[in-house]
Amino acid sequence: MIITNITEKTLVKNLSKSEQIIKQTYKIRPIPFQKGYKFIKGNYPILLSAPHAARTIQKGKIKLRENYVGAFVQNLSKICRVYGIYTTNIIHDPNSNNSSKYKIKIKQLIEKGLIKLVIDIHGLHKSQEFDVDIGTYNHQSILGNIKIIDILKKSFNKNGFENISENFFTTTIKNTVTNFSYKKGIPAVQLEINKSSRNLNIQKNSTLRMFKALYEAVEILKADFVEVDKNCLNTL
Repeated sequence: MIITNITEKTLVKNLSKSEQIIKQTYKIRPIPFQKGYKFIKGNYPILLSAPHAARTIQKGKIKLRENYVGAFVQNLSKICRVYGIYTTNIIHDPNSNNSSKYKIKIKQLIEKGLIKLVIDIHGLHKSQEFDVDIGTYNHQSILGNIKIIDILKKSFNKNGFENISENFFTTTIKNTVTNFSYKKGIPAVQLEINKSSRNLNIQKNSTLRMFKALYEAVEILKADFVEVDKNCLNTL
């Protein structure tokens, strides 16, 4: 499998390296001047997000990290030249905390007009029957842009993922990154990816197909949904 000029061998190496770096910090909290997340600048106004790449604190308890969501975001952002953000240290769950530094960064990007679409990537337990759940709060969060769902579905199907669910986790309004973003006027979608397709050590082929599906969807969305803004890279 080749993505742009990247061979399968190189992609596996890059994903593994990214995952290992995030994994090494799973017991570490950020020191006071650190944010606890990594931000990647982009050329195109799409933001990929993974708030549970590292372990997070929810209601006083530490929640397990979601494997490879951070590695996906890091590598997709760089390959597709879009914006990316993902947690790197144990912090209070930025997905449910609207005052988190993580969401403040997203707010700043929106207010500066640097992003026009948010794709928030999460991990789904392998016991679920579907490959991916596309969360839009019953289409509320995409603000009428139905083609976002069509593009995602076609890309997943093309790469062998037929069991696509919708709104399994977004039936009620919660303080998620997706909800936060669309309430600020930016279309957003929450993707829940089954663990069977985001672990190179267990399901290498499925994980690479999932990465390719996301890559192809982002590339289409860059051209078909959002306008190219080559000045974004140096405006922060």
